[in-house]
Amino acid sequence: MTTATATLDGPDHAVEAPVPDVRPPAPATSWAQGYLSVQSDDDLQRIAARAGAGMGLSALFGLAMGVGSGPASMWRHVLTVEAAVGSVVVMAVPALHVLLTLLDAPIDPLRMAERCSHAVFRTGLLLAGLSPALALYSTTTGATGSALLGIVMLYLAGCVGLHTLVSGIAASVRAASEARGRAALLLAGFTIFSIVLVMRMSAGFPVFGGGQ
Repeated sequence: MTTATATLDGPDHAVEAPVPDVRPPAPATSWAQGYLSVQSDDDLQRIAARAGAGMGLSALFGLAMGVGSGPASMWRHVLTVEAAVGSVVVMAVPALHVLLTLLDAPIDPLRMAERCSHAVFRTGLLLAGLSPALALYSTTTGATGSALLGIVMLYLAGCVGLHTLVSGIAASVRAASEARGRAALLLAGFTIFSIVLVMRMSAGFPVFGGGQ
């Protein structure tokens, strides 16, 4: 707590009394709020930690999908969910960055990685929030019904993550008026490609015969 001084004038002398700082303390933030906040000074370590947390939260969703079908099915679901999320990060995002660079879009690799980590974490956080309901549904219904519901949830969460990523990149390239139109078309193509990629990775779910 910082203090200030106030001068009390008397008839013969002045007395300096400390005045306490009455500003309210900064509100505490959770680790999730910290990862969701956009900061311009994010370093590579924080970006990697955010992305890793998002992938870990996504794994919880995979466990919830297969909880009603035994341990082997649980791990197949985990690997498939991780592949669906990770494929966009590993395959689609680097290609998007290369194409944006060719368009002279003002976004460097660190900022691209930051936007991507935000999208991964937001997707994982949403999937983790849906995991308890899906696990309860998986233990009370058949494996096919719970798997199909889980795939729908995965697609919805993926759409949220894609919106986070695309809107963040669009905001970064908006300043370049000469590349804005071409970048918008490129981002639309990236969105379609990412959706197709996730659908292709979803073929690994046991309900579609994956892992058999």
